[in-house]
Amino acid sequence: MMNRKLFSWYRYDLRIRYFGVIFLISFAYFTISDTTAVNYPAAIPKRNHFKAIIPCPELAETWQPLENDGCLMTNQGILIETLDGGCQLAAVNENQLFNPASALKLATSLAALEKWGPAHRFRTAFYADGFIDCQTHTLNGDLILYSEGDPTFRIGMATGLIKKLMQLGIRQVTGNLIINGPFSINSNFDGVQSAQRVLQKMQRLGLRIKGDIWWEKRTGHLLLSHYSKSLLDIIWFQNAHSSNPIAERLGDALGGTEALTLYLIQYVGLELEEILITHTSGLDYNRITLRGMLKILRKLYQWCQQNDVAVEKILPAAGVDPSTVTHRFHQDPYRGGILAKTGTLLETDCGVSALVGFIQTPKYGLLVFALFNTHGDVLTYQRWQNTFLKALVDRSGGVIPFKAVPEAVEYVYGGNEIVPHFQFAGN
Repeated sequence: MMNRKLFSWYRYDLRIRYFGVIFLISFAYFTISDTTAVNYPAAIPKRNHFKAIIPCPELAETWQPLENDGCLMTNQGILIETLDGGCQLAAVNENQLFNPASALKLATSLAALEKWGPAHRFRTAFYADGFIDCQTHTLNGDLILYSEGDPTFRIGMATGLIKKLMQLGIRQVTGNLIINGPFSINSNFDGVQSAQRVLQKMQRLGLRIKGDIWWEKRTGHLLLSHYSKSLLDIIWFQNAHSSNPIAERLGDALGGTEALTLYLIQYVGLELEEILITHTSGLDYNRITLRGMLKILRKLYQWCQQNDVAVEKILPAAGVDPSTVTHRFHQDPYRGGILAKTGTLLETDCGVSALVGFIQTPKYGLLVFALFNTHGDVLTYQRWQNTFLKALVDRSGGVIPFKAVPEAVEYVYGGNEIVPHFQFAGN
């Protein structure tokens, strides 16, 4: 009897231990699963399934060779609409996040134009905070270098500004060199290195600074100013040649990626989940939907209309202007009828090629378009973009060329103006 009870208790004890072990294993599994689940960072969102809203014969005709090469439609974004949004010619994954690459420069362009206006010229100036002894050519105090964040400022411009300062009568500064504002030279984003370059150039030219370099918001007696070319000229050059340094410097002057994101949400109408900006030039892992990009294009066109600025002064004409689209759509039936901004990343997201802009057609009027191709060979994607858009343009009755802009600036790093504001009594 006792042995039976012991045996029964032993079986009962085994059951308790068995279920206990099962419980612990299950608990551990679900706990670990929750903590180790794949959480995609915002910069690399989950991919949606391929979605094409409307039939697009041009897409069906041109895509098959890419599909044969292993390019997946889940990695492509296409959206082409009339300016008023009343007619949609093609839509593929238009609400999915993609890497826009340098096409993001249009957002930076729009924000800069709205903040400063097309005629704005960035100023870099010298101020004197102290007494100037004309006999000894000495500034008894601090020399202040004020900067508005000119994205085109180079060491040659600094040299000219320093020489003009010395011509006014300053050879020695007893105090410090004060840097006021976002300052950089030769597209160097490091303000410390840029300030050191200026100080070294001063010493080589014979202007002695006894003190150190300080960063402080301060001004004094205005001595002379250096003015960049107009913002409109800078924007055109940036977009035509896809200048990352200019776009980064403009972004810094705007307040950085956070300020640009806030602008796009508050004033352009993008939703928070439609945009992620890590670099205002489009480098690295930025994200935007095609709907978001078309909002930017429409807002840019609206700004041009309101400010009497031709959109041709913002974007280069493919096949016409010296730019990244000089050799694209250069045949006569398409030449000059497409204004476009390219975007290219060779390694990020396994290869990115973007093309966005405007097409002027007889049948549909002005079209806004965005093509985002990722995870593939960039040159292959560019060839497909050309073929696809040409086929779509043919269906639209061809193109109406945009007006030529002969005054478009091809170079923004020279010919800038230095204006003296002060004449020493000794001169």
